[in-house]
Amino acid sequence: MGYRAFGGVFIIPFVFMQVGVVQRIKHLSAVMSAISLGKKAEFNKDELTPDSANELHQLAACTDRLAASVTMAAAALRGQKKDS
Repeated sequence: MGYRAFGGVFIIPFVFMQVGVVQRIKHLSAVMSAISLGKKAEFNKDELTPDSANELHQLAACTDRLAASVTMAAAALRGQKKDS
């Protein structure tokens, strides 16, 4: 087995990790950062599968629920300020 084939053994998993995991985590981090600043944040709902065994899908679904809860809480607080 030559050095090129041996190098491919490491490159393929690296690319998979970069595309399949790291990019998704970076995206979720950006969404969470926007939510923490009170900004509206969205991500591709088509990728969300809450019943998935994939931890990233579960984390994304939790993030979506958190964003909805924060939005509702903020709206409720705005409504209370108007009533006061």
